[in-house]
Amino acid sequence: MLWPPANGKPKFEHTLRPPATTRAAMPGANLSIGQPSRVYDGRIDILLSDRADQDGKITYRDETLNLSPSGRQIDLSLTYAKHLSAEMSASFKFTQTDDIHHIAGAAKTYSGFLGFQYKDLAFGVGQQRADSELRMSYVKRF
Repeated sequence: MLWPPANGKPKFEHTLRPPATTRAAMPGANLSIGQPSRVYDGRIDILLSDRADQDGKITYRDETLNLSPSGRQIDLSLTYAKHLSAEMSASFKFTQTDDIHHIAGAAKTYSGFLGFQYKDLAFGVGQQRADSELRMSYVKRF
């Protein structure tokens, strides 16, 4: 069975925050805990090709892959947003992730984001502890 269900909301999500429509316009701190969508159980049968032999003949074999995850990813996030003026705001988000990619025993991952918005210009910087990469992006709305 695949998640999210037809209504689009992951079944195992629990939050300690206002609904998204309210949260976006509301400054202040929010704490959330959730689980990203995942395959709950299942398997897939696939037909794989082998390398071609000397005569160019390709052989095929059937493989069955288990799709059941070994773990359950849980994200714990703390966010804070502040309106600095009618046209300017700043925000940050810190997330701790357990069993990333639904793999049991995976190392905890920490990530952070710092954002700034002025009128229609948005700028953000984020980093994930597992990566040494620092990512920046900006958006200009027309």
